[in-house]
Parts: sequence; structure tokens; C-alpha cells
Amino acid sequence: MSLFLELPFVLGLWCFTAAAMLLAAFLYVRRASRLDDEARKREREAYEAEIAAQQRREVLLER
Repeated sequence: MSLFLELPFVLGLWCFTAAAMLLAAFLYVRRASRLDDEARKREREAYEAEIAAQQRREVLLER
């Protein structure tokens, strides 16, 4: 009889644990995606700065 009394608590704890793990995984993936986007943005800005510097050098060499 005590098994039937404990079962709802065990299932509730299991569901809570599963929900917490899913939330943690979602937040981890979202953070990783945001960090990846920021890294891509920095790479793009560095590339654009390199192109601009190269163009300035070409203009100076033409003079």
C-alpha cells in the first residue's frame, strides 16, 4: 500500500527532474548559439576592417 502512496511523489520528482534537464539543455543551446553569432559578427567585422585597410593602402600606393 505504501508503494501506491509514494508513486505520485516519485513520478512528480522524476517529471520535475526531466523538465529541469530539458530547460538546462535549451538554455545551453541558446547560449551557445548566441556566442556563435557573436563570434561570426566579430569575424565579419575583422574581415571588413582588413578589406578597408587594404583599400586604404591601395589608395596610398596610387598617389
